[in-house]
Amino acid sequence: MGYKSYAQQKRESYDYRRAYLKHHPGIFGSFYICSQCGKILVRSSMEVDHIFPVSKWWSVNRVINCVAICSRCNKHKSDRITTAMSVKAILMKILEELYILIHKLILLLLQLLFLGLALGIRMMIRPLFTQRSVSQKIVIVACYGYIGLLFVRVLLGG
Repeated sequence: MGYKSYAQQKRESYDYRRAYLKHHPGIFGSFYICSQCGKILVRSSMEVDHIFPVSKWWSVNRVINCVAICSRCNKHKSDRITTAMSVKAILMKILEELYILIHKLILLLLQLLFLGLALGIRMMIRPLFTQRSVSQKIVIVACYGYIGLLFVRVLLGG
């Protein structure tokens, strides 16, 4: 156990990689983009970098200060701060946060869509299990089929 710099102690006091991966699960749950060169990365080859190095700034060892980076760019950057690197990293952080917001919104809309479909199907099927004649049930199914066909045509633009 040797001497550890303040930056090393700060880095080890908070598992920023785990926190970053929890907050940002990746594009389609698997892919990340290097904040410096734009290379597509998988989780196993991706490193998490601090936009502003922990050694240079106070209390920035949090998810908001982290971005995905490839090992080559991370070695090149080290703990230096250049304007170009910082701007790229900040822009990538903004894009990551927008992606997370859009991803959550799409998931919510899909949940609402499936809930609506389930309720709609339930309402459509209910008349088929009531005390109706076979001919009435055939008319109901034909109407639903026609409405479904119109809906598909509208969706496909035909």
